This record gives sequence, structure tokens and C-alpha cells, in this order.
Amino acid sequence: MRDRRPGARLRSLMRGDCVALGMIVRMTRARGIARIAKMSGHDFLFIDTQHAPFSRESIADLIVAAEGVDIPALVRVRGSDDPDITLHLDVGAAGVILPNINSGEEAAHAVSLCRLPPDGRRSSAKPTAPGGDDDPLVVCMIETTTGVANADAIAAVPGVDLLHIGCVDLRVAMGVDPDVRPFEFAQAILQTAHAATSRGKLWGLGGERDQAQRAKCIANGARFMTTNTDEALLLSAATAAVASDRARY
Repeated sequence: MRDRRPGARLRSLMRGDCVALGMIVRMTRARGIARIAKMSGHDFLFIDTQHAPFSRESIADLIVAAEGVDIPALVRVRGSDDPDITLHLDVGAAGVILPNINSGEEAAHAVSLCRLPPDGRRSSAKPTAPGGDDDPLVVCMIETTTGVANADAIAAVPGVDLLHIGCVDLRVAMGVDPDVRPFEFAQAILQTAHAATSRGKLWGLGGERDQAQRAKCIANGARFMTTNTDEALLLSAATAAVASDRARY
């Protein structure tokens, strides 16, 4: 029987050696974005509450819309102490993406908010929230040199599913020009990837727009990646359409 829990389905997809691609949602509050993500071949929605002012109701609408077209919705929360983590999971989010995790202790605290007893301290909303996922995906973002140094300890935490490298912020933390990829940055990715795989966990990255480097990371085992934001994807398509028409006259 097909597992109805979106977090478990997404985890199974990646464990089956498939690369899960996500659309970052920041600009739109329209439920139709879930259908667009599905039709364009994305595997999950990445609802970004860290960098966009979503209301709780808007987030819930997007999660329910995603469930309606059978695409998992993950929520990047504001931090490992975000009080809305449980709310998002109760509505049916496939999991949460935790920004800027720098230690095993921070990861363990976040896991405790996501897991039901005896594995955590999340309160059960059943039967009032039948869409709630009791096996959510827990994604820890590595975005600083401290996070890279402690990647093994973070990956070792029971309940952490995946280490996700935030390339933009990690480059900033390392003082690296965004247009270059020096040896030190490549080593940071490899160190994080090794920490995840050695602990039997998944890994991925976002913010890397160089297709050759993305392909290299996939070859090295990355199974969780974002394509771009809804705003950037719309701008790219609109710009190409206008350029095509302008070229005709």
C-alpha cells in the first residue's frame, strides 16, 4: 500500500537514488503554485518563511494545496526554536527545513519539536488534524564554518534525515566571492557530504546555480536540491518570452 505520509514518500524517493528537486516559494500566496510545481516536474515545495512574510494561514493553504496535487510541501522555518514548527506539521507539511544549525545540540532540540513521544516532545493534534505527518522529514541547513566543523555531530543526531548546504550563506560566512568556487569551499561541501553519508543520512544543497557544479554534487551523492525561487523562475520565463517577441520586430 502506498504510504500516505508525504515526508515518508519524499524520504523513500531519495533513498531510491532519485534526486528530489524543490521549488522555493517566496513571492506567491496562490494555491496554484503547487500545481505549477507539480506540472513542471518538481518533487517538493520549499515554502520559505525565513525570507518571506507568510501568514500562518497562507502557509496552511499552500500545504493543503500541495497535498491536493500530491506534491510534498516542506517549510523552512525561522529557526530551530520557531514556535510554529508543530503547527506546520499538524496541517500536513512533509517536514521542516531548519536554517543555520551549528551543533548537535541545536539539531537535537529541533528534532524534539518535530517528533512525537517517545522520540520527541511534539504534541499530537489527532484527530483534529488528520493531515498531520507523524514521520516528517527533518532537514538541517549547514550555512557557516561552525556548522561544517560540527556536521558529523549534527548528522549523528537520531531523527535528523538530511544535511542541506546553504551555498549562498556559507560562501558569505567563508568570505568567498559568489562567482568563484575555491578549494576551501569545495572542501566544505565534501566534508559536509561525508559527514552525512558516513552516518547514513542524506545530503543536498541549494543556492548553487552553476550547472556543472550541481551535476558534480549529484555524482557525489546529493539527493536534495532546489532549482530556484518562484520569483526567479517567473522572471526568467517572462524575460525569455519578451526577448523572443522583441526579436520578431
